[in-house]
Amino acid sequence: MKSNNQPPNDYKVLVARFRLAGTGIMGIRRYIFLIEKIGDPRKHMLIDMKQATPSSLKPFNDVHQPQWESEAHRMVHVQR
Repeated sequence: MKSNNQPPNDYKVLVARFRLAGTGIMGIRRYIFLIEKIGDPRKHMLIDMKQATPSSLKPFNDVHQPQWESEAHRMVHVQR
């Protein structure tokens, strides 16, 4: 895949690793990425990525919920 080197595509992944963290459900995949800004090797970021899973409260919630395209879309919308 080619990048146009324009935001948000102006970073490249230097390292990606599996990660264990938090008090969540064991078995959820979680990763951390070290990325570097293309054209400025002094600028780095860490990105934490976690597998999207259904809410643990779903079986107990009788309030109507929106129809989400995916669990990932649900999580991003709620976090925003």
